Amino acid sequence: MQKDKKILFYLYYFVIFFSTAIYTSFLNLHLNSLGVPSSTIGVVNGVSRALTLVALPYWGRFADRAPSVNIVLIIAQVSSIVLMLVFQQSRTVFMLCFMLILFTVFYNPITSLYETIGVSSASLNGWDYSPIRMSGTLGYALMSYLSGNVLSKNQDLIFPVFIGSMLLATGIAVFLPTISIRKDAGETKQAAKGSAFSLLKDPHILSVMLLLMAYAMGSAFNSTYFGIFMMELGGDYRLVGISHMLLALSELPFHLGPGRRFLKKIGVERSLQLGISVGVLRWIIVGTCKSPVVLCLSMLFNGIMLVPTIVGLVEYINQVAPPHLRASAQSGLRATFQVVGQLTATILGGSLIGLFDRLGLEGIRYLYLALSPIFLLFVLFSVLSTKGRAPKAGDQT
Repeated sequence: MQKDKKILFYLYYFVIFFSTAIYTSFLNLHLNSLGVPSSTIGVVNGVSRALTLVALPYWGRFADRAPSVNIVLIIAQVSSIVLMLVFQQSRTVFMLCFMLILFTVFYNPITSLYETIGVSSASLNGWDYSPIRMSGTLGYALMSYLSGNVLSKNQDLIFPVFIGSMLLATGIAVFLPTISIRKDAGETKQAAKGSAFSLLKDPHILSVMLLLMAYAMGSAFNSTYFGIFMMELGGDYRLVGISHMLLALSELPFHLGPGRRFLKKIGVERSLQLGISVGVLRWIIVGTCKSPVVLCLSMLFNGIMLVPTIVGLVEYINQVAPPHLRASAQSGLRATFQVVGQLTATILGGSLIGLFDRLGLEGIRYLYLALSPIFLLFVLFSVLSTKGRAPKAGDQT
C-alpha cells in the first residue's frame, strides 16, 4: 500500500512538471511573438508576482485551516485550467497581459501546495523526498524537449498542451494521500495566533531565505528573458526546448548518488552559498556570450543552484517550522522571499531593459551581467552574518 502511494507521487510530479515546462520555457516567448514588448513582459511578470506575494499568505492560511491541503491544491489547479482557457481566447496586448497576471496568481501557489503534501507524506512514511522531486525533473526535461519541437511548427499549440497536462495532473492529484494540517480545534487556534515570519529571528533561517531570494531573482530573470535572448542570438524554439531540457537534467547528479550525499554533508546553508557562488560565474558567461549554443550550455549550471532550494530548503523548513505552521512557512515565508526576488528581477529588470534598449544598448545582456555582482553580495552577507553562530539542528538536506 505504501509503495502504491509513493508511485502516485512519482507519477504526479512527473506530470505536473509538464505544465511547469510550458509555463517557464515558452509562455513569455509566445507573448513576445504576439507583439508584447520584452520590457512589458518583465513588468507584467513583476506585477503578477507582486499580487502573488499578497495572495500567498492567504493560500497558506487556507491550506492550514482547510480539511486537507489536497482540496486547496485541486482548487488551485482547476482554477488555473479555467483561466488558461480564457487566456487562450485573448487577442489584444492588454488582455494578454491581464490574463497572465490573473493566471499567475492562481498558478504559482500550486508549487508550495504540492511540496507541502509531498514533503509531509515523505516524512510520515520515511521516504526520501529527493527522488520524488527528481521525477518532476524528468517530466520537465521531456516536455521541454517535446514542446520545443512541437511549438517550432505551431506556436498556438502552447495552450492545449498546457491544459491537457494540467487536466492529467489534476486527475492524479485526486488520489494523492490526504495531508491535513488542521488536526483539531486547539491546533487551529494555535495556528491562527502563530506566524511563520517569527522564524526569521534565527540568523541562519534569515540567511537561507535571503539566499533563496537571490536564486529566485536570477531564476525569474532567466525564465522571463532566456527565450527572447536566445532568439536575439539567432536561436529558435527547438534550441530553447533543448536548453530547458539541459536545465532539468543538470539537477539529476544532485538528487541521487555522490551529489546528493555531498549536499547532505555540507547542509542547506552552505549548499545555498555554493549554488549562489556558482551563479556569479554563470551570469558572467551568459552576459558575455555571443553564441546561442553557449547560451544553451549555460543551463548546465542550474543543477547545483536549484536543488538546494527545491529539496534541501523545503525539507529544512518542514523540520524547523512547528507542525501547525508548516504550510504557512512553505506558502508564506519561503514563497514570500522567493516572490520578492522574482519581483525585483522582473519589474526592475523589465524597466531597465526598456531604458537600455531606448539608448541603443542590449538591455537583456547588461542585466544578465548585473546579476553576477548582486549574487556575490548575497553570498558575502550570508557568510558574514552567520559567522560564529551555531546552525539550526535541522540544517541538513
